[in-house]
Amino acid sequence: TLTKNKMTVTKYALYDEFISGNIGDIKNFKKQQDLIYASCLCNNASINPDKKGEIIGDPTEGSFILFAQDLGIDQIKLEEKYPKLYEQPFDSERKMMSTIHSVEDKLTVYTKGGIDEVLAKCNWIVVNDKIEPLTDLLKEKIIDLCLRMSEDALRVLSFAKKEINKLPKDNEGVENDLIFIGVFGMIDPPREEVISAIATCHTAGIKTIIITGDHKVTAKAIGEKLGIYHDGDYIISGEELNKMDDKKLEQEVRKTTVFARVSPADKLRIVNALQNQREVVAM
Repeated sequence: TLTKNKMTVTKYALYDEFISGNIGDIKNFKKQQDLIYASCLCNNASINPDKKGEIIGDPTEGSFILFAQDLGIDQIKLEEKYPKLYEQPFDSERKMMSTIHSVEDKLTVYTKGGIDEVLAKCNWIVVNDKIEPLTDLLKEKIIDLCLRMSEDALRVLSFAKKEINKLPKDNEGVENDLIFIGVFGMIDPPREEVISAIATCHTAGIKTIIITGDHKVTAKAIGEKLGIYHDGDYIISGEELNKMDDKKLEQEVRKTTVFARVSPADKLRIVNALQNQREVVAM
């Protein structure tokens, strides 16, 4: 693992930040209820009762629980008050997960995931506790601000919600016509020893490549810090990869040091492309 695998929430953005273009520092966060509820309830991590601050489950999800805890909000009590009735799990194709909870006697969907994927499902936005239409111009502002967060090596997750009348029989319609809430930015610092390990690999003639589910901009920023990505290297996204045939991939893979937003199946294609050129690949 290139990073410490210890996520910490450091930035946020809601409607006011998207309009102003200023990324919010978490020290100035004012307990915005929708964002706290969405991040804590659409969540499968927990805190180890025997070890203070230790997360059981995904470190990214755990960072939201620890942040809420710092605000005096107990996730366990929140889940007891607003029980989970349904879950559409995260998968690498949708890059989202959703849960449904009974909140103040209303069925509420909470969705979290990548900014591009969640924003595409939203037609509305929370504006000072009111619901307003989400315009194309505002979507551009949201994407622009999130890109700037990613450039600082932040992992950005976005959150949305909506109310429904009844529990679905299948997943159809759960993640449509959503109300966009906002985003959190988390930092997962690189391990100090990784930089020297990468340098040793390069001295030995071993090429290093990052393959990650993170956004291209985030992956590039981490790659630069670790000495894996250099100016002139290629970065290929999962979407771009899907448009390439195997011959094209074999040409591009030699110049690529970062593959971002990829699925597990994409990893096999990348390894095969390298092996087809008589490279010895370790992963």
